[in-house]
Amino acid sequence: MGEMTAIAPEVVLLDELRSTDAEADLLGIYLADPSKREEIEASINPLDITEPVFRRCLLTMKMLRMNGVPVTPAAVVEAMVTDADILDLGGLQYFADLAEDAY
Repeated sequence: MGEMTAIAPEVVLLDELRSTDAEADLLGIYLADPSKREEIEASINPLDITEPVFRRCLLTMKMLRMNGVPVTPAAVVEAMVTDADILDLGGLQYFADLAEDAY
């Protein structure tokens, strides 16, 4: 048998984040759990988010938080009202479902 090579945890994490389901889960956690927001921002580079609309969502949620606006599904959709991809995802209902299904 060949040698087994250990995979660094950060490599596994990056591979997991390259899944759109994992990226959507990350957005849901950001919406649902304010205590996780700074940790997510510190550990996730938005450029690592492969789905462009999810990347824009994460940046929008961060902007809302930094401006003192409560990060809610409605606030995200309102802030991104001109982004047609948000409507394609399902708009407010999509973000409400992400937050509800986060845990």
